Amino acid sequence: MSTLATLTHNILPQADVYRTLVIDYMTGGLQESLSRVQQHEHSVPEGDLRQALLLLDYGLKEEDAWPATRALILALAPKMEQMGYRQEWIPYLERGIAQSRCHDDRTSEGLLLYQLGLLYRLLGQHTSARIALEESYQIFDDLNEAVQQAKALNQLAYVAWQQGQAEETIRNANQALSLLPEDHIECAMAYSALGLMAVEQLHFEKAEEYHRKTLRIRKKYGDTRLIAWSLQNLGVAIQRQKKYAEAIQYYDEALELLEAIKDQGNQGIVYSNIGLTKHKENRFLDAFESYARAEIIFRKIGDNKNLAGLLINQGLTYFAVNDLSEAENRFLRSKQLFTQLGNDAQRLNATDGLIMTKIALHEYADARLLLTEAMADLEKMPELPNYAYLAKSFGERQQTLEAVGTGVG
Repeated sequence: MSTLATLTHNILPQADVYRTLVIDYMTGGLQESLSRVQQHEHSVPEGDLRQALLLLDYGLKEEDAWPATRALILALAPKMEQMGYRQEWIPYLERGIAQSRCHDDRTSEGLLLYQLGLLYRLLGQHTSARIALEESYQIFDDLNEAVQQAKALNQLAYVAWQQGQAEETIRNANQALSLLPEDHIECAMAYSALGLMAVEQLHFEKAEEYHRKTLRIRKKYGDTRLIAWSLQNLGVAIQRQKKYAEAIQYYDEALELLEAIKDQGNQGIVYSNIGLTKHKENRFLDAFESYARAEIIFRKIGDNKNLAGLLINQGLTYFAVNDLSEAENRFLRSKQLFTQLGNDAQRLNATDGLIMTKIALHEYADARLLLTEAMADLEKMPELPNYAYLAKSFGERQQTLEAVGTGVG
């Protein structure tokens, strides 16, 4: 045997042994990290999280480590979303999806696509969210996994709600319900989507009914986070009925639960809603304080959808205290964000606030131009959930501008 052949004969088995040892060591580390992650129901301590991400960085490069890597990434995914990690977590999900496809692991692919779509929805990247969620739905349709199909449909319902698309929201939520046993925990998510759209359509008592049904189901299963979501949504429906003290009680209860489990994103939503309720009670300084807490959270986690809504609330409060310059700034920024998000219903709502402010500033020419464009847009979109409200409000703005004649300020 030649010298080269002898070297090759000796080295290759040693390399195989070394690789096997590396994979065994990596698998052991992934399994240990999984155990640490599973010890925490809602969030992961910083040290354990750093270790898990480091191990995933290596595990996602090694096809032979996929079983252990798969278990860790699936266990970590919902906790990363809850802790507010969005942009930084997406690359891990994308790499996990790629590995799932390499292993023809359809279940993992569908589950990770669902998580990816959820994050894109929370970031307001609706096109990407739809693509991921529709792929997840199709996979679980092929696998005849009804509950997972329903979960994807419910997230698609939420995407449609965020974009102000009433018919699609209702259709997806009802289709999800048709796939589920009565009072299944996922039914609550469908009822929640229907309740949120009912608020958009100004059907506040119907919204309250949906959210009370949602709360009942979630209390039955005892999931703290989901219960808190229902409490905050119920608070919105109650607040819209001008029952401000009762709404604050629901918000406070939700906030206590959310703080305990470190759900930052939904804490921000509650603070925003508390601020609006305090505004309704003419407690403007308290409203600003709650808004400030919400804004810090939304900017930190990149939640542009809720930030855009918060800007409308801030604009209304600045208008109420006659700080018209700040009101104009908030309405304009909200309009810009909702334009980027593709939510025409809320874009026109922000525009209405901007027109109101322009009139108060005696900038009548600008107000007329904005109103003309907004009314033309609205006429093309009678399906918007807040169409009736906007039509009435725009009509009132038009009457005001007619009353001031051709003045330009």
